[in-house]
Amino acid sequence: MQEKPFLRPLLSFLPLLVIYTVIVLLFSSNELRPDENRYLEYATNLTQGFYADTDNPEIWSGPGYPLVITPFVLAKAPFIAIQLLNVVFLIGAVVFLFKTLSMYFKPRQSIVICYLFGLYPPMLRYMVFIYTESFAILCTCGFLYYAIKLHKQASNKLQNSLISGLFLGLLVLTRVTFGYVITFALILYLVVYLFKKSKKIYHTLIILFSGFVLCVPFLIYTYSVTGQFFSWGTNGG
Repeated sequence: MQEKPFLRPLLSFLPLLVIYTVIVLLFSSNELRPDENRYLEYATNLTQGFYADTDNPEIWSGPGYPLVITPFVLAKAPFIAIQLLNVVFLIGAVVFLFKTLSMYFKPRQSIVICYLFGLYPPMLRYMVFIYTESFAILCTCGFLYYAIKLHKQASNKLQNSLISGLFLGLLVLTRVTFGYVITFALILYLVVYLFKKSKKIYHTLIILFSGFVLCVPFLIYTYSVTGQFFSWGTNGG
């Protein structure tokens, strides 16, 4: 099946784009929740050249999402501008999902599944906040699309591996719990590759390794401020 450009499938989901925009415009608020304050604080710190207080580092979250909203904080944009980013993230996730499903299903079936996904109530609920959920969903769908595309196409394997790894790294930096997942997976696949050398395992290793490399600067930073090796944060489970 010939791959469709991103703009063409987007036209099939214009109703979702309208729904998302209306939800944010109607239900977003300037009264921030504690988690929203934290992400904005990290983004503000990044505009000043640091991430957490060195004397008393509180690293509850990775820098993935704060890095994305930093330009808006630097420009002193209103909160609604940052909240509308969730519209972009979610519609992008829907398009990635559609392109992934199109490798297996007919277009009409893929569209129906994507609308069910795109109207998932908890996803709609959190899109009105300055939360990581929408961005994490985009990273997940982008990671899966390029990882699956890698094994479906004979060409551009390295490119697809690196892009998939980029989305995976951003997901880990957004939800740092995945840092342990990616590390365990990398070790596991390395061991498997020693006994069974295959192209699929090799390209999977490229995805995992490139995603992990993207996280290395953050791990170096956490070590510098906490003195703890392989520290993904100072709080949380």
